[in-house]
Amino acid sequence: MSDGRTQTQLPDPTTELYVVRLWDGFDGEWMDVSELLTREEAARVCGDKNEARGGSAAGKRDGSYSDIDYYKVFPADTVMHFDGSNNERSMR
Repeated sequence: MSDGRTQTQLPDPTTELYVVRLWDGFDGEWMDVSELLTREEAARVCGDKNEARGGSAAGKRDGSYSDIDYYKVFPADTVMHFDGSNNERSMR
């Protein structure tokens, strides 16, 4: 661009992309909490977020269902059972 702005860098289409999701144990829903990342970047972000949690899960880089709220890495094209695309709320 000639006006000094830089063009947004798009990911290499041959690179597999991942996203970090948070399991909200109170609401029983997954939510995306990162941009598209490489596997290595996603693993680092996920570990950092898990480690920063409080309570009995504090300091653990891996999360699990028993932690109530935890982060996991998923391939970016993974669609959860409820994706909200029809503008409905998930109900338990």
